[in-house]
Amino acid sequence: MVNQLSTRDAAIEELTTALFSLTRGIRSLAHREVVRVEGLRRSDVALLRQLVEHGAQRPGAVADRLGVGPSVVSRQLTSLVAEGLVTRRTDPADGRADLLDITEAGRARLAELLAGFVAFLADRLEGWDDAHIAETARILEELHGSLNPCTPSTELEGTAS
Repeated sequence: MVNQLSTRDAAIEELTTALFSLTRGIRSLAHREVVRVEGLRRSDVALLRQLVEHGAQRPGAVADRLGVGPSVVSRQLTSLVAEGLVTRRTDPADGRADLLDITEAGRARLAELLAGFVAFLADRLEGWDDAHIAETARILEELHGSLNPCTPSTELEGTAS
């Protein structure tokens, strides 16, 4: 007896293959584009974006948003603070805790990287109309929301450079 997939299972298998391919391509592309900005790793970008999007916050909140353990964020912060991209200060609401914030240098570095990446994508998507780009973004956001992991991993996504 031949094991046949249902139509839905076949579609999900096709989506899985496409996602694996897209993930490999994005990681490779991100590595080339991120490495272009001296000393900034893909994992640094994820952490800096959290601080831009959500403002000053405790390391545990950053870890939760990234879906990683607090020790991962702690290791990541060491280099970002040393490079002057992130500040760490005592939380006025609880003197035992720290607050992290992105510096102007961090914002500038992140903006430079994102501008380069947007220009690269704009060039690659030249034949796509604006509506198609917007719909793709909407679908990817919806997919991300459905797939968002609930448990922290032990490494920041993309720490391997």
